[in-house]
Formats: sequence, C-alpha cells, structure tokens
Amino acid sequence: MSAFVHRNLAILMLLLAILLPREGSAAITYHITGEIFLADNAAPLINVGDTWHAVITIDENDFEGFNPWWYKITSGVISFPSGLTYTLSTELGLVMSISPDMGSGDDYLDFGICCYFPDMNGEPFAVGSLYLYDSGGIDLTSFAPPVSLDLTQWDVAELTLQWAGIHPENYVSVSGTATSLTSVPEPATYGLFVAGMVTMCVRRFRQQG
Repeated sequence: MSAFVHRNLAILMLLLAILLPREGSAAITYHITGEIFLADNAAPLINVGDTWHAVITIDENDFEGFNPWWYKITSGVISFPSGLTYTLSTELGLVMSISPDMGSGDDYLDFGICCYFPDMNGEPFAVGSLYLYDSGGIDLTSFAPPVSLDLTQWDVAELTLQWAGIHPENYVSVSGTATSLTSVPEPATYGLFVAGMVTMCVRRFRQQG
C-alpha cells in the first residue's frame, strides 16, 4: 500500500483507539423536556407554563437485572427559565428503572430524583420522580435503555418535585408534563462508526492490491 494509504489508516486507527469504550462505565445521557402545569408556592422561581429541561446520565454497565431493571444514575440536572438549576443527589443511589411490555401490555420507565435545592425556601433537597407509563405500549421492546421516545403518545409522562419550606405553609409541589426524551451519542457510538470505516478501507485496499 502507498504511504498515503498507510498514513490514513494510521489516523483512523488512532481515532478508533481514542473513541472506543474502555472497560467499566458506558454512559448514556438523556435530554428530557416538558412544561410545568402545577407550581404550588413555587413562584416566582417556577411558574405554570415554564419549560423545564433535564439532563440525566446513566451507566449502562451498572445495573441490576430484575423486573424492572435498574440502571445507576451517575449525574443529572434540572433547569428552569428563571435560571434555577437543580443537581441530582447521585450519592443517594438514584436509579432509572425500566419495565417493557413483557406480556402485561404496559411500558414503564422511571427516573428516581432527589435534588439539591439550595435556593428554594432554605431547604437542601427535594424528592420526586420522572415517571413514564404507557398502557399497551410498543416503544420499549427490551430492558435495554431506550434511544428516544415520543412521550406525547404515552398515557403518563410526568415530572414531580416536592419539598417543604422552613414553615409548613411553605410546602412546595411542582408537576410538569414530559414531551420528549432523546439520548446524546456517546464516544462508544462514534467508535463503532470509526471501526466500520477502518474495516471498509482495509477491504478496499486489499482488493485493489
């Protein structure tokens, strides 16, 4: 093979070495958006009609294979138009649980949420969930984490957050619909693409040689 071919194959192999996943964690990052429909005692930081955005990362290799399957949540934030951003308390062992239609006819997907709320009523954290349910669902076909979901077709797709203020009358409850869930391509995906390119190049130049 020519020096040009050798050089380009070397570049492809370098990219492959960088992008292919190592042993250990395999991160999948979800972007989830929706709109608030209930905000008791949360104004002006959170208001009905606000768009919320969650970014939650799970470890695909850190799971427990029950029904539902549990995948460890490694990081996450929830943000609102006011600029308020809540960080998930991952040290509490939060998980994403998934239960596809395995004869029951229903799909379930649930993100457990505990967040730090340093700026809301002086309380350090809140509890809640991002719960998705679809009767007769067809979107979840296995226990593998989904790539994307059109949540407008699901029966329930709801974010709930609840926490208490310094006084009982300051109890805060926030609920919102979720409309979309997508995952961001991780380095492993690009690594597989590069691996395919390397294979195609090697075959091509062997045939030409």
